[in-house]
Amino acid sequence: MKVDLRHLRYFVAVADQGSFVRAAARLHVAQPALSRQVRGLEREVGAQLLERGRRGVRLTAAGEILRQGSLSLLTQLEAAMHRTHLAHDGKIGTCRLGIGRVALANDLVSRGITGIRHRFPNLQLIVTEMNVPAQVRAVRAADLDLAIGADQSPYDPGIEWEALYADPIECAVVPTSHALASAAVVSAEQLKTEVLWLMPAGSLPPIMQRIADALERVGITQWEEHESIESLFALVAAGRGWTVGTRSMRKNPPEGTVAIPLEGFRAPLDMVMVWRGEDGSPVVRNVLDVLREVRDRKAIRTATTRAARTRRQAAGVPRGLELRHLRALIVTTEEGSLSRAARRLGVTQSGVSRQIQELEREVGCRLLQRRAHGVVPTYAGDLLKHEAAVLLAEADDAVAHARRVDRGVQGRCVLGVVAPAVTDGLVSNVVREVGQRFPKLSTIVEEIPTPQQVAALRARRIDVGIAHAYPGLVDDPAITAVRLLEDTLECALFASTHPLAGRSWVRARDLANEPFLFMPRSFHPGFYDAVMEAFDEIGLVPRVDATFDGLRTVWMLAANGIGWAIGSRAQRANPPPELTAIPIEGLHIPWGFELLWRRDETEDAILATLGVLREVRPKRDPV
Repeated sequence: MKVDLRHLRYFVAVADQGSFVRAAARLHVAQPALSRQVRGLEREVGAQLLERGRRGVRLTAAGEILRQGSLSLLTQLEAAMHRTHLAHDGKIGTCRLGIGRVALANDLVSRGITGIRHRFPNLQLIVTEMNVPAQVRAVRAADLDLAIGADQSPYDPGIEWEALYADPIECAVVPTSHALASAAVVSAEQLKTEVLWLMPAGSLPPIMQRIADALERVGITQWEEHESIESLFALVAAGRGWTVGTRSMRKNPPEGTVAIPLEGFRAPLDMVMVWRGEDGSPVVRNVLDVLREVRDRKAIRTATTRAARTRRQAAGVPRGLELRHLRALIVTTEEGSLSRAARRLGVTQSGVSRQIQELEREVGCRLLQRRAHGVVPTYAGDLLKHEAAVLLAEADDAVAHARRVDRGVQGRCVLGVVAPAVTDGLVSNVVREVGQRFPKLSTIVEEIPTPQQVAALRARRIDVGIAHAYPGLVDDPAITAVRLLEDTLECALFASTHPLAGRSWVRARDLANEPFLFMPRSFHPGFYDAVMEAFDEIGLVPRVDATFDGLRTVWMLAANGIGWAIGSRAQRANPPPELTAIPIEGLHIPWGFELLWRRDETEDAILATLGVLREVRPKRDPV
């Protein structure tokens, strides 16, 4: 017998009901069959899990550990199902969007980006400014998923495109210091003594030809060429000539310039969306849909498909899902072939195919795409594959841990934690639970900042870390990091007496003149940059008078009215002492807490503490 989800579900039901009879009634199975399944599980684990008596059953120490591990596994599996469905619907994932310099000047593009983030807040949108000639190459090479820029048709086979808006080239772009900068309109005659800068004719042949034809109609036949559009605008801003620009630039001109209508001059220019035709990514489809809605002036609403509603009504772990289904998915995606997966798993090809079909039916999503030369995972399948690897390891750990605990747990475990006040009482709950379940196990708590925890684990100064979820926190394959708690940085922490503390929300401009209390960049560059980039996206340039290494120091200064600090969604209900958390309009930085430990850990005391941590962590809805 090999341990599968069914055996763990049966065991948990018996443990929770305290009786085989009541558990059998709850599970709708025969009591003798249920008893045989649990006996078989005990043989597989190699430990007694239940003590049987006249009044029912109770857990042994090993049984308690396996119950904890089983509950944790089922909770993680439910979250994995939720994320798989989100991936299938294109509501999580990554979209790499390239935008041309000219497109950035148009309000429709900025409204589109805002609409995408409003409709799909858990979708990672990576926006890269990229010149138009490079966009199609990047899309073709899969370096970009989608591009917005000037129309370069005809396109290669396999490249799809769609018009987004028209932005005719009809302006003269001159420096702000130019004598004509305040004019309502200019003529070619007024600019004839100045150097005109254009892109080379071969850079964008159709577009440059249209510009040349339009210039010739107003009597302009001479110009200088420069390789990049950024260089053109830089030359103009420096007062070394002029160039042409689109209608959008009248409202949003390049820095140091103004765009003025050029009398009699007009070259048509369509801005388009470009993507790979064979790309079935639901994320790209969703992004395209939002951009179309903005183009067509439709309201951006959070759409819920019928399939998504049905799945949400049936939330949880599918009853027919087993660990063998997840193993089949992992091996098949790694091998890229059902026949090779069958050989590796030691079953028939039809057996593997049947398991994949059963998995897709249970999950409610297509997970593999069948192609002429094998199979490839869908976006949902790729996500579930990675989740499945973690879940299988979790199941193996739970069984191995129960075997060890059958021999008794003693020793000590050193917890390195960030400021306990921000972990929802997690540390005190863990210390209490460990003491109750494992009287011979000593738990020692040390407060240690996030950036120092990985080094402390390597040096064995701590055994388990509870750290803030900084980007790129763990770069050591010997250290395991698992998200312990999801949260979002979206608030400003003010002293309760601060004038802004009574507001329902604040805008970027409300914070512009308030000192921002934050850490130096050297403390953790990745996190520092992520926060500053998020501020930049909402138009906030924080006033930083000084920086501080300690979180408690920042809170103390904020409580004394010295400035404001960044805070999380959870702190709206439970802020640090004497502080109030107020939402910042538009701010949304994924955040939370990570559980860290050494990947090769074998100490029973540490593994037992990890099991308790996973069980008593605060429960929040999966993202």
